[in-house]
Amino acid sequence: MNDWHYFFHHVPHNLESGTYRIFEPQCKAEILHWFETEDVEISQKEEFIKALVDFDDSCGDFYRYRAYFLAMEALAHFKDCSLGDALVGQLLKYSYAYFQEKQKWQKFPAPLVKTAREALKVTDTERVITAFENFLHTTESRGTLREAALQLWRLDPGNKTAHAALVLLMQVTQDADTLYRIIPSLGKIGSGDETAIAILIHLMQTTLNKDICRNAVMALGRAGYDNKDAQTALVEFLQTNQGDEICFNAALALSQIDPGNAVAIDSLVYILQTSRNIALLNNTAQNLVRIAPGNMAAIDALSQIMETTENEHIHFRIALCLVKFDPTNVAAIAILSKVLETTENEGYRWQAVCSLVEADPTHELAPNTLLELVQILERSPKDVCCYSHLYDWGVIQILEKIDPSHQLAIDALMHLIRTAQSNYRCLKLAVQDLKRLGVGNEAVIPALVELLSSTQNVFVLCEAARLLGEMGAVDETAIATILHFAQTFQEEDDDINELDFASSPMYYESCLMDVADSLREILHREQMPAVVTALKNYLGEPLFSKSSSYRYDAVLNIVWHCAQNLTYQDFYNAWHKSI
Repeated sequence: MNDWHYFFHHVPHNLESGTYRIFEPQCKAEILHWFETEDVEISQKEEFIKALVDFDDSCGDFYRYRAYFLAMEALAHFKDCSLGDALVGQLLKYSYAYFQEKQKWQKFPAPLVKTAREALKVTDTERVITAFENFLHTTESRGTLREAALQLWRLDPGNKTAHAALVLLMQVTQDADTLYRIIPSLGKIGSGDETAIAILIHLMQTTLNKDICRNAVMALGRAGYDNKDAQTALVEFLQTNQGDEICFNAALALSQIDPGNAVAIDSLVYILQTSRNIALLNNTAQNLVRIAPGNMAAIDALSQIMETTENEHIHFRIALCLVKFDPTNVAAIAILSKVLETTENEGYRWQAVCSLVEADPTHELAPNTLLELVQILERSPKDVCCYSHLYDWGVIQILEKIDPSHQLAIDALMHLIRTAQSNYRCLKLAVQDLKRLGVGNEAVIPALVELLSSTQNVFVLCEAARLLGEMGAVDETAIATILHFAQTFQEEDDDINELDFASSPMYYESCLMDVADSLREILHREQMPAVVTALKNYLGEPLFSKSSSYRYDAVLNIVWHCAQNLTYQDFYNAWHKSI
């Protein structure tokens, strides 16, 4: 069986007469072994590689790419291939997402980029490393240089060329925005690296740009673990600078490098003692609870603020922080209890009751007040503040404590999903919690089916269908409904609003990708040809083949998934079938 045509013999427009074992997963091991076999002539292997990379599938290039990536994997078993360098060079370009060539930028589809990055791990590694190193020495694009250096580092940890490229970027970049983006990358690959740590220390000590300083501090926390120079630099920074938000980041970074460091804890306590920035106080208190639970200096600082301020808002915020340190603190509990009894501000009541229940589930006012507030979701479906507090203050988890059967939490989530149609963040969290609580709970299924038939929110629709699929209860109605939305998406703002989208393109893009994810997860193989036929035209129309088209990307993800699971013949027939 030396002839490669046993695996692949393409007969255009007469696929039944062809051979397409290259697309059969069970044949991959046999194909790769064939490339390793010494009895097979090199000319046969060369011809097979060329046939794979030159394959014209006549159905959107989906199978051309599948053949190409099989050739890339074969290179690891046929390292003498004369086409190897050129093929690996192209693979690198696919893996960048954005690539600059002849002064023009090209964007590659996300599934292609993802598959290319996976292929880098299984093709001829030595060729890939060499190609990356050559590219890093020649590219003029700083953005691509940064991305390539990170990929090379992941593939070959400790690679000197990758490290040198990022260090060079740091040294020559004058633009603050570019520098701001590079610093986190250096933190990722510079762990324990003396040069990277030295650059970050220098930036932290010399820059006048607060954003760059903050980024350098945070990157140092990742790169400088157990490094004495990094630890000393952060200690000196905190001894010189005190009390602001960058010092907060520096203290956390120092705690990463040296857990329990006294200077870091003292700096956080100093912020509690001196700052009147409520958000900073809250973040500081929460991190001190984690880093130094029960710290008496922190408790004293918060208590002192409560005693000296007359501002009721600050009183309330400090009480919330204080009960995290000391759940039995009489003064803090008294303030929160008073809020429950006197205030009409629902936001304050949400926060107070959640803190009290967390500190003491038997508090006489807390459980009833919490249930009362949950019921507000039904009476005031447009009160976005209530939805946010469900998650900002852990109401769902607290409801679970009150009712171990979880029915109260499930009811609250279903009220939320039915009514919070415009609050994407809360909806996303709600369906995640519902999935967690609904495992093995058949009572959730009718509610999800109801949502499928009633909601106009694409995210809710997709997540309801996804959960039904995971619970083994998805049917044709769910798939048909999601497919309908995928076919009717438009990009004009007016149409987006009619579908109850927020006006933000990011929200729109996220919903579209949720559609793609949902369909990919619940589609059965026998349903895929109909999906390909229904969606194929959206990949060929100029309007939707632009790099900025979110619908194009979402549809491409769905069809790409189908192409990974259907035979070439079935996909080809679905692609050429009239709608």
